[in-house]
Parts: sequence; structure tokens; C-alpha cells
Amino acid sequence: ESLKEIKDPALEKKLEKVKDLVMFRYGGTGVADAIKLAINKIGYYPVYPVQSIKTLSAAKDEKQTALEECFLVPKGTTVREVAGKISRDMERFFKAAKNSDGRTLGEDE
Repeated sequence: ESLKEIKDPALEKKLEKVKDLVMFRYGGTGVADAIKLAINKIGYYPVYPVQSIKTLSAAKDEKQTALEECFLVPKGTTVREVAGKISRDMERFFKAAKNSDGRTLGEDE
């Protein structure tokens, strides 16, 4: 679903102020950083299953949004176990996967 257009000039002015005072000065709200810290603190890693590393899309036709899904897995989870979270067939017929830098990972990594 796309964002709705803001039709209230007063609200638009307030959002511009937030954009200037927070987003521009600090580079963001800090929410994403807080989530990353919380995930690391509990010992989990985010995993984004994609079909194409180039487009970061999970769909063959590439019409789907990039990085649409995310799984949180505990440290020490193997690639085969992650494949099983996506699909039982994928776990059964798993051969290899590639990480974000293009390196091929075996099933026990």
C-alpha cells in the first residue's frame, strides 16, 4: 500500500519541521539503529531470503518489493536450517546459498 498524500497544510508544515530538526541534523530517527542493537543484544541475525542478489528481489519477475521478508535466526543457525524456515522442500533439496558479498555458503555454514 502506498502512502497517502497529506492534504492538511498545518500537518505538512509540522512534518517538514521534523524532517529538518531530526532527519537532516541526525541522519534519521534512530529507530532502525535501536532495532539492530536489540536484535544483536538477544543474539539473533536478520536473514533476508531473496532470489537475486543483484535486485534483492524474492520474485522471478522482480515485481515484488525488494527485501520483502525478514527472518530472525539465532546465532549458530545453519544455512540449511534457514532454508527450512522458508520451505520444507528448500531444506530437503538445499545445495548452497550466496551471502550478500556473493560468497557461496555450504549447508553447515
